[in-house]
Amino acid sequence: MKPALPAFVGVALAGALLAGCGGSSTSSTTSPSVTPPATTSAAPPDPALAMKALIRSHPSMAGTVLTVYSGSTWAVVQSSARVKATAVAFALVDDKWKADLTRKVKLKILGPEPGERVSPLPQVAIEFVSKQRFTESALWVDGMALPEKDGGTPTDQTIYGAPTVGLTPGEHVAVGFAETAKDASAVAWVFDVPG
Repeated sequence: MKPALPAFVGVALAGALLAGCGGSSTSSTTSPSVTPPATTSAAPPDPALAMKALIRSHPSMAGTVLTVYSGSTWAVVQSSARVKATAVAFALVDDKWKADLTRKVKLKILGPEPGERVSPLPQVAIEFVSKQRFTESALWVDGMALPEKDGGTPTDQTIYGAPTVGLTPGEHVAVGFAETAKDASAVAWVFDVPG
């Protein structure tokens, strides 16, 4: 016959067993001494760096670089210098931004015309056409997204919008963007608000 444990040892052992078996009102799946592995991946590189690399091989695009949009699959970057501007859509492929220069999404500036002198609240518009259905489109002026309206068919659309606050006198850069499930394109142009 085994000797009986003293009563206080039995009570302490029972308390320890209850605490380990979920006797608490809160639960945890990890021990406080164990740090769970990090689940975040490294952020993708800055799309502006991809534009600067593209400019090195296309010097006619040189200017001040600004990322106007950066999402999980596409980015839009503009480069502007006095009276000229360029915008490029970049796809995130294997954690690298790749310029989409295929022109499978065709963009047409509807207004204001490049170089045009306009009121401080101009209507900005583009038309875009593709063989594939469009999934997203946007307009910006000086890097600020415009509230927009659209019309057309799934493969031939127009978007337009205007700044919500009057623009200051001087040059301004407009950017338009449209994407399908596989391709995208961007366009940029400069217009003027007289002083």
